[in-house]
Amino acid sequence: MLDCKEFNYYKAVTDSDFYFLHFNSPFMQKIFNEVIENALPVFTPYKNTENLFSRIFRLISTNYDGTNDPFLSNLTYSLVCDLFATQEHELTNHSSEFHSAPNYIKIAIKYMDQNYYKKITINDIALQCSMSPSQLARDFKKYTGLSLHNYLLKIRIKEAESLLVKDKTIPLEKIAVSSGFTDASHLYKKIKEATGMSPGQFRKKYY
Repeated sequence: MLDCKEFNYYKAVTDSDFYFLHFNSPFMQKIFNEVIENALPVFTPYKNTENLFSRIFRLISTNYDGTNDPFLSNLTYSLVCDLFATQEHELTNHSSEFHSAPNYIKIAIKYMDQNYYKKITINDIALQCSMSPSQLARDFKKYTGLSLHNYLLKIRIKEAESLLVKDKTIPLEKIAVSSGFTDASHLYKKIKEATGMSPGQFRKKYY
């Protein structure tokens, strides 16, 4: 979710398709501000979210003029509601204390979410938060229920799983680099530990 009044920059480490949906409504700025205040403006969509996007873009791609159309309005309203539901789901994956977490915990999460594919260390994360590594590590565990290492690993595994089922022609070495693992062997080991399946088995089951 981006503020169209501000300059925005987004980088993808793999081939990606970009779609922009502009919400032109007086109440959207208020919603946007609330999202930014309470969590990060990046959402991992549910299947229903993807379906809503597809239906909206199918209408737009047919040169359909949806101005003041109640059907299109209903779809976009449903999409906004679904994004909020997704946000709530993501937040509840953390400990119940997450909402009261200090701002530096959210900075650490945002930094890892945006830089998981790089070779970042706990010292790098602590520097972003202006904290000592040991203090940040203790507080992060307290508020999220995960160590910094395990949170970063969780993001990387999730990204690798997504790439595995996105395109079966992407080689493991490229997926490893794109999701922050050292090499294909490292990726293989962590996927196996997390899912009980090899990357090949995971891809075959879910592709």
